[in-house]
Parts: sequence; structure tokens; C-alpha cells
Amino acid sequence: MELGVIAIGATVIALCAMPFIATANNRKKKQKELLNGLNTIATTQQSHLGIHDFGMEFAIGLSSAKNYVFFYKNLKNGQPISTCIPINTVQNCKILESKQRAGSESILQKLELVITLLDKESTTCSLVFFDAEEHFQPNGEMSLIRQWETNIKQAMEFYQN
Repeated sequence: MELGVIAIGATVIALCAMPFIATANNRKKKQKELLNGLNTIATTQQSHLGIHDFGMEFAIGLSSAKNYVFFYKNLKNGQPISTCIPINTVQNCKILESKQRAGSESILQKLELVITLLDKESTTCSLVFFDAEEHFQPNGEMSLIRQWETNIKQAMEFYQN
């Protein structure tokens, strides 16, 4: 009788743990794919990936020499976005929060890191960290975008001096 209870208990525990194990494996697989995307971008610039972080569907990184910002994102349609921005062409870097009012509250719709470049047209490059059309709610993107704004500004200071 006790052996039967132990077997049933072990089976229930295994069944309860399986979704968590599957989720962790999927996250690792997705992060590996994103990291490969960043490394591919770095290789095309004859550079090496230094620091990097992962978001829900994207990865952002800085070259080991801190002269390039790399951004790789998987879109829902399967097409990836890969961006490489030389730090010495960056004029400004700021966070843009797009919000929608819902009564007395405002709901975050989009969270972007907007990088203004030094060319004549003063073009901008927008790195989307969060979009409400893709995900229901942000999951650590706010702290991540603040960290990367700081990282890019520190790298800019290095190349301005």
C-alpha cells in the first residue's frame, strides 16, 4: 500500500514539474537563438560581443571594444530584425514611452530606446523593447532599457573624449 502511495505521489510531482521544466528549456533555447543572432551581427563587423542582455523576444549587446551596439529581435512573422549601430555615429540616446490613457490610468503601449545619429538628416534608430501588440505586459523591460541607455551613454563618452 505504501509503495502505491509513493508511486502516485512521485507521478503527481513529476506531472506538476513538467510545465516548469519545459518552460525553462524553451527559454534557454530562445536565448541561445538570440545570442547566435547577436554573435552573427558582431562577426559581420569583425567585432566580438561583450556585454549582452535578453528581453522577451530580443537581445541587445555591446561589442567588447564598446564601439558597436547590437540589437536582434525575432518578429511574430518569423523575420528577424538585426541592427548594428557604431557608437561613434551616435549623437543622443533616450527612452521613449508611448502610453494610452484609460480613464485615470495610463497604459504603456510601447517602450523604445531611440538613438539619434550624427548624420546630416539627424536620423534616428528605434530599438523596441516592449510593444503591447506583441506582449500583454512588460516583464523587466523598464529596468533593462534604463540600464542600456546608461551603457550606451557611457560608451559614447569614451568615444567623444
